[in-house]
Amino acid sequence: MPGRTWIIAALVALSACLVTAPATAQGPEPSWSGFYGGGHLGYGRAGLNITENHYPQGSSNLEDLTYGLLGGLNLPLGERGVIGFEGDYAWTNMDGPIAGNTYGVDATASLRARIGYLLLPQTLVYLTGGGVYTQFEYVGLPIQPPAPAPALPQVFIEDWVWGYILGLGLEQQVLDFLRVRFEYRYSDYPNWEFIGGSDAYDVESDLHEIRFGFVIPIGTP
Repeated sequence: MPGRTWIIAALVALSACLVTAPATAQGPEPSWSGFYGGGHLGYGRAGLNITENHYPQGSSNLEDLTYGLLGGLNLPLGERGVIGFEGDYAWTNMDGPIAGNTYGVDATASLRARIGYLLLPQTLVYLTGGGVYTQFEYVGLPIQPPAPAPALPQVFIEDWVWGYILGLGLEQQVLDFLRVRFEYRYSDYPNWEFIGGSDAYDVESDLHEIRFGFVIPIGTP
């Protein structure tokens, strides 16, 4: 799915949440200050462009479910503003072939700032951004030397790569002890360079994600 389509889908879902939010805005005003924890489930697409020994080898989009844990801290900012920090970890199994080799994304972790605005006492829209640390993997084809020498094993490489992440979302208080959220996230990574066998590889990558999550307030700071 092209990145533009992902952004449109995220905005449509976010708009649907905004339309339905006022119907649930009942009861006492919740507190948006304090620590919280929760979990998330979503879908991601990683786009990879591969260069081998300075020659383009191809590109591919790797897609799969993502799931994991999150936690953070909210602080009030004026009458209707909220700022804070959040960390999360996600597992996934995005993989696929490119030019005869297999590439994949196994996990991501991020630490981000958040700033939001309360449209209603129970409804927060927010922007988020920070650093992301993602585990990529490479599995090279087995090398077959001339007979009778045995085949060499596959080359297997795992690397954690730093990048930046930006996102936007909506979080809704549905019970005194529970909030739910929808979030779109975009991550971009500098070139991942590694040696596979006797070849030098350069991987350009980005990651689009749509996530649904739940948040449980834990306590005030």
